[in-house]
Amino acid sequence: MTSYIDKKKFKYKKMKKLAMKNEKTNDALTNLTNNIYCVQTYEWNTYIHETGSDWNESSIKEKSSKQTSMIIDIIKEVAEELDSENKKEAFYRLMENNHIIMANIFMIRKEFYTISIDILCNSISMPKLDAKITAKDAMIKLCKLTQSRKCSRLQRALDILVKHGSNLIIKNENGIDQSNASKLGITNDDIYSLRLLTEISKWNRQELSEFLIYSIYGSIFSCTKNNIPTNPCFPIYNLYVTVFDMAIYINKNEINIEEYKKIAKEKIKEALDDLKAIKSLSISNTVLDSKIYNDIEKTNNFNVQMFIANLIPYYVAPIHSFIATINQPNGLFNMQSIKNKFVNIVGSETTLILLGVCIVCVNLSSYLKLRQNIQ
Repeated sequence: MTSYIDKKKFKYKKMKKLAMKNEKTNDALTNLTNNIYCVQTYEWNTYIHETGSDWNESSIKEKSSKQTSMIIDIIKEVAEELDSENKKEAFYRLMENNHIIMANIFMIRKEFYTISIDILCNSISMPKLDAKITAKDAMIKLCKLTQSRKCSRLQRALDILVKHGSNLIIKNENGIDQSNASKLGITNDDIYSLRLLTEISKWNRQELSEFLIYSIYGSIFSCTKNNIPTNPCFPIYNLYVTVFDMAIYINKNEINIEEYKKIAKEKIKEALDDLKAIKSLSISNTVLDSKIYNDIEKTNNFNVQMFIANLIPYYVAPIHSFIATINQPNGLFNMQSIKNKFVNIVGSETTLILLGVCIVCVNLSSYLKLRQNIQ
């Protein structure tokens, strides 16, 4: 059996020039292309190991490139329905910000990221975390706010990896790896968040993905269709999960690919239409189950309302930025106009207002049909 990638020492190979078939390069779409390609190559390698198939590097690259190109083409076709370049750019940035995909890549490339983050930590003489800190402790810390209080540590760490994951370190004139944090605008507090992320190896990539899918994105909804909480719409969940499902899907010629593309495009377009129709977003005051959430919920002094307040509203901010952009005639929007949060605690109830975001009790039965894989 020929193995393209050692699963334990997965090395990421960028897929150059796939994102853009025209002359103008879009950074967000290029990052998304590279991230999807990374997941695809890993999925194919896993399939080869499990089935004993005798494939070479060229075959895997061809299969991964084909699926990645198809996904990017679908996204670009849907974006064409937006009536300005600024709106298309906003859509691509929203797609790039899919942390479900980034969480997968972090787990796939964990050895590479850990080495890079260790170099960042050593560059500022940051001590190692206390040996008594468990993966649960690290995740609870990740679900709290950064020093700047602009978002959770988890969101900030994944944002950094989305934008700069492959460039955290650079070689100096002697060929020695060194920190690139200052050039990337990565602060000492950011490095601490990244270090915490390296301490969650208790869970696998599926469990980390499901934490983001269900316990974070599954908590954000709108009521655009009937304007009642009993029939909520989950546009960001539907958008991100559709693309994620495509990213992890390996086409073994078992389906009608044209029908597959048609269904995928319809799902992405429907999610985009739902986003365009949103007047406000809401957050459930009940967190959906996931292995990671269930694990940390059992720890002492865990407070579900503070978990929601510190984590989920900040995941709404990029969505609001996109909505505000596409609702502008010229597609221009000032991100600074987003208010980070206003928290009012009345008795046992916590209410957050974030440009119209509120926490409400949602009928959990409506979640049962949330995830429908497109394959």
